[in-house]
Amino acid sequence: AAFLIASLSASGAGAAGVTVRAVVPPVIAMHDGDPTPIEVKAGTIFADGDELLGGSATASVQIECPNGATQTLSEEFHAVINGRSASSRCAIDLKSGTAVATVLAATPNTNTDDDASIRGGLYAMTSHHTQFGLTVTPGTKANTDAFVIDGEALVSAPETPAPFSVKEGQAFHSLTAEVAHIPEQTFQRVATAYAQLDVAQLGPAATPQIAATLQSQWLATLKQPGNAAARKALAETHSQLK
Repeated sequence: AAFLIASLSASGAGAAGVTVRAVVPPVIAMHDGDPTPIEVKAGTIFADGDELLGGSATASVQIECPNGATQTLSEEFHAVINGRSASSRCAIDLKSGTAVATVLAATPNTNTDDDASIRGGLYAMTSHHTQFGLTVTPGTKANTDAFVIDGEALVSAPETPAPFSVKEGQAFHSLTAEVAHIPEQTFQRVATAYAQLDVAQLGPAATPQIAATLQSQWLATLKQPGNAAARKALAETHSQLK
């Protein structure tokens, strides 16, 4: 199991019981109905309607939902947890930035109906047991990119008569309304976010060499999710760093 995908016990506090697993500051949060911002730290618990905001281009945060799914936010993000009467158990309403959802595969101890969803701009994505993401460019709802790293996800929009499927390695670009391969820069950005969150958890023990190794191994794993050797290498690195 990957370092950022390992299990973390979430407190029952809050309607959603969503817990911060790792954070690269500055990240602030606004509790629903309270205008006072708070600094987000590992272990912070959020409820439905709470907002998360990344204060710089390098800020990121990963949250875990009660069903074990995670949402990783990066790139000057602004997101609402389980907003808009969310239909999934781990939902993000993304106003800007990038969100990547990871839903664990079913096991005897997990619910096969567990899922995650991301709504951003004019589009929404949802899936079971997969890894997918959405990027919303600030300033325009029309500029939205949906991508699937592993598995398959459904994408829906007001102008589409029915949800359509985006498969592993594919990206849907709203400006062209076309499905193509995930751009290299998308893989690079997501790998950077995951590696930096790993480094944040390691603290002073994270050397530049370790950071570079994590970046490289995350990139290989994201680009080839079915590559057992790549996943094993990443898992071994995480195991050595614990």
